[in-house]
Amino acid sequence: MSAFDIATDLFRLLNVPSVRATIDGSIYKFNRPINSNKTDVVISVPEYNAGSLNTGYVDINVHAPNLNLSGDQTQPDLIGMQAVVDAILPLLTTAGNFDLSVRIAGIPIREANGQWYANIRVGFVGLDDTLSEDVQLYELNRVSDGFGGFTSSSTLAWSGKGAQVDVRKGSQLSTEIGRYEFNLVSDWIIPFEAKKNMQLHTSDGVYTIRGIVEEMKGVWRLNTVRIDG
Repeated sequence: MSAFDIATDLFRLLNVPSVRATIDGSIYKFNRPINSNKTDVVISVPEYNAGSLNTGYVDINVHAPNLNLSGDQTQPDLIGMQAVVDAILPLLTTAGNFDLSVRIAGIPIREANGQWYANIRVGFVGLDDTLSEDVQLYELNRVSDGFGGFTSSSTLAWSGKGAQVDVRKGSQLSTEIGRYEFNLVSDWIIPFEAKKNMQLHTSDGVYTIRGIVEEMKGVWRLNTVRIDG
């Protein structure tokens, strides 16, 4: 999926009566016409995260002419921008094949020329095309072995689609007590909140989870190392 895809899907999402009723200009992709004196919405060029997954963010900027207060044209039209922002925010859940999450919910910003706009920053992830590998999460629990000790048991906690990203570059050979192991370190993206007492099972092996970060709403990045040997 390309920048054109997410921009086009966002344009279709925003080009609806509830948003158009709040502007007297237009909705644009990537660029606003020079010297526009109307209230416009501009979808920026998306920025992608490093790695192979189609995740990143895109800015939706609400431009409104400054107020004219007794000859003073330096004051932002906060009420006008707020009305547009309020119409846009409830729509930002999904757009086409992308899941969305709001990171900045309409902050006023002053441009170098003295004009103002409200910035909405939206995280996106294209789940349909990028989460293509079958994976399972197993939860490990300590249970009594009946002899005063403990052993572990595993229970399937979740299964679905995931994606391996950011495979660590360079040597991953580990030497410990005369034993050689190739411990593959990489990140996995899954639409499920994992825990550190879980293991990730994939077609190429089992991974220990070392770290968990919420990539965006409903999507988690797991830092993992494969159990080899």
